[in-house]
Amino acid sequence: MKGRQEMRRTKTKSIRKNVVSILLSLALAFTTMFCAGLASTDSYAATHAETLMAMQIKALDGSKYSIEDFDEEYVAVLFGRSGCYNTMTMASQIASLRDNNNVSVKLIIMSVDSADAGLSAKAQEYGAIGSVNYPDNSSTMWSMLNASSVTFPAAYVLDEDRELVMETTGPVSLNNLKTVFNVSTPKSTYTINVLRYQEDSRTMLESINEFRTGDEAWAWNSSNTEKIYYTGLDELEYDYGLEAAAMKRAAEIAVMYSHTRPNGESCFTAYPGEPLACGENIAAGFKTADGVFYGWREDNYAYSGQGHRRNMLSSNFRYVGIGHVFYGGYDYWVQEFGYAPLDLEEKSLESLNDSTINDKPVKVQVEIADEYINSRDYLTSYSAKTIKTGAKADLPELVLSLEVEGYLSYCSTWDTDTVIADPDVEYTWTVEPAGIASISDGKIQGIKAGQCTLKAVSGSTVLKSVSINVMGSDSNGGSSNGGSNNTNGGNNNGGSSNNNGGSSNGGSSNTNGGNNNGGSSNTNGGNNNGGNSNSNGGSSDTNNGSNNSNGGSNNSTGAPDRIEGKNLSWYSAGGKDYWYEGGIKQGTVNDPKGVWGDGTNRGREICDNNIKDDVGNGTWFWLDSVYDGAKAVGKEVWMPYIYQNEAEWTTDSQIREIADQSDAGMSDCVFNAIKNRDGKWVRYDDNGKMMKGWVTISDKLAAYYPDQVGNVYYYDYRTGLMAKGWVKINGYLCHFDETTGALLD
Repeated sequence: MKGRQEMRRTKTKSIRKNVVSILLSLALAFTTMFCAGLASTDSYAATHAETLMAMQIKALDGSKYSIEDFDEEYVAVLFGRSGCYNTMTMASQIASLRDNNNVSVKLIIMSVDSADAGLSAKAQEYGAIGSVNYPDNSSTMWSMLNASSVTFPAAYVLDEDRELVMETTGPVSLNNLKTVFNVSTPKSTYTINVLRYQEDSRTMLESINEFRTGDEAWAWNSSNTEKIYYTGLDELEYDYGLEAAAMKRAAEIAVMYSHTRPNGESCFTAYPGEPLACGENIAAGFKTADGVFYGWREDNYAYSGQGHRRNMLSSNFRYVGIGHVFYGGYDYWVQEFGYAPLDLEEKSLESLNDSTINDKPVKVQVEIADEYINSRDYLTSYSAKTIKTGAKADLPELVLSLEVEGYLSYCSTWDTDTVIADPDVEYTWTVEPAGIASISDGKIQGIKAGQCTLKAVSGSTVLKSVSINVMGSDSNGGSSNGGSNNTNGGNNNGGSSNNNGGSSNGGSSNTNGGNNNGGSSNTNGGNNNGGNSNSNGGSSDTNNGSNNSNGGSNNSTGAPDRIEGKNLSWYSAGGKDYWYEGGIKQGTVNDPKGVWGDGTNRGREICDNNIKDDVGNGTWFWLDSVYDGAKAVGKEVWMPYIYQNEAEWTTDSQIREIADQSDAGMSDCVFNAIKNRDGKWVRYDDNGKMMKGWVTISDKLAAYYPDQVGNVYYYDYRTGLMAKGWVKINGYLCHFDETTGALLD
């Protein structure tokens, strides 16, 4: 499970890039809502079909037709004008379906203008019959509209039996037109992992009913001149079938934010049969039920922006179900309204118990039309791994990454993004070449030193490859080509030894202590007064001087202990950087401000105010005593405190005042860490800078953190504290591994 959860990295990187720039405009940029409604027109359908069949179509060339003259399976009649974008867009869509999908349809554009100079060219472009016959065209249209105004086009489609199968005004999505003309769309089913929140959803019912029965149950009329008050509305009943449909739709809008489902169908196909009346409100980005409810109320909007409000106040609806899921860093909300309750069995919807709150991570199957998927790829929880001979490691977990067209496309700050799903094929792991590593019981085990490739294979197709480096064991002895070896102490005045593998061609070694007066290594203590050393536990550049790998000093880099006049600045020597204060090199074992642990001074953290971080503060670095105070790069450090003087804060109010200086969401983590004296893990990048905010372990950090490439972490901008467990980052609930801190789904 952890591997899949850590695979959230691709998506998270895209999400996080906008966090800082859009927080101030959260309600506008990060919150979106759509509404849709459907009411039956069955009582008018037959009458309107008769009207269309009886009308005379006067073409631009003077020819006259009636619909009975056409042999095509469908007849589409659009009332509008050539200068109307919506009318011409629908004409273009119908022409495209006709030409590209072998749909038999006669397209007729009925202009309602007295003169329409542009209609001839448009009719020719779309292979349509154009008609300018004022006022007859206009009169026919208004006879079928029960309204004082219209959004063009007024569109009607008759099938082969010349029965009305579509009647609408305004724009219609291409996918809805495909449904009308029975154009099939290739599609596949994918499984995504979401966090479902029933409890939050159900708390909204009381707010909706108070709204319906209270004094604020009004909406603007279409001209925005009068408030229309809704009186005598009944309270809505909560329907668990509608809730199941709403939960399904909430997961779907996480994949594609639209009233069109990811499979290309209308949102109302989530309802059973042909409901008499239904409605849907959707929203993304709101963190609470109260927040999204007041967003849907649209108190300060004009008529055109109060569709959600009218849905909640409609007398057509008697039932409601509400869905809320969390996916990819965002909250998604859906209200489904109905005149009658839903039949769960008829739609094969998951039954949500009407008494037990069931907030939990769930797998949801989402059907996505092939045409919406721009690209697909398989990702693994790690792209490379190094193991030792005899050691075992978990196999990487494979997930499917889909770039879905229209993903949050209605939100200007949310780009087209990837959707992370479970693999949609069966696969097995293989390793090539054989003999370097083996696979068993979900583990890969190193056999002998070398390079090999781990492959996820489905049939003859390689889905993804992972590089594996098997290192030889460094604890089984080695070779010595001369001299002597004393592994248990004492004196060794010549010869050679390699206690931990490899080869040594001269010099001397005392591996467990003692004196070495001419040779090359003292790995665990003692004095080394000359020669060359490569120790186990830290590293040393020994071009003269002394080395003690578990403590002591190493002045071989040439960085002096003192430089007169050098203050709060860096000095470079031997490829490393050193920090001086008052002319004295800092971070050594003798630094009085150092951080102690395991009985030794491990180093010190310092802030260089001349180098600013992402939010304009000074940048923190770690001076490592192992390297005689050199700036550490690519290192993870545990510190026994959050602030050096935190022991002085004894009351909760004192701690809270300090903790609240951290960035949004992390203040509680900092408070608990200070109060419990937990200390903190901090991490430094390849330039030695303390990591802050969202961090993805990229390939360039692989040398430092090879087992964590691709993992996503969050570090407090003030203290560098690593987030763990459930944390609200800038208002968004995120789940991090309790031990490693890696972001989970």
